[in-house]
Amino acid sequence: MHKKIPVSDVRIGMHIQELCGSWMDHPFWKKSFLLESEKDLITLQNSSISEVWIDTGLGCDVEAGSHARYEDEVAEDVENELARISASTTAKIPLHEELDRARALLAEGKT
Repeated sequence: MHKKIPVSDVRIGMHIQELCGSWMDHPFWKKSFLLESEKDLITLQNSSISEVWIDTGLGCDVEAGSHARYEDEVAEDVENELARISASTTAKIPLHEELDRARALLAEGKT
């Protein structure tokens, strides 16, 4: 099972499935690995990465009371946010106004 947890909850023995953030911002050359050393744990904690996905089927689970979020909870939050964004409407501009603006931009570009 995949869980998204803060780096502060990461422990040795956990299988890091994915580091949240740009691959250029993290200090590891691979995105999925078993965290086995104190050195790697400290490196992760000192990096700019704030959250990771762990796979509890391949490594240790988080302690009870942690801030872990299951994959389906995160997906539900994303779906809710997308629905909220798509529900917000933007003002529709009539076609003739769009064409007038396009003509003006074209003319400006030619000068």
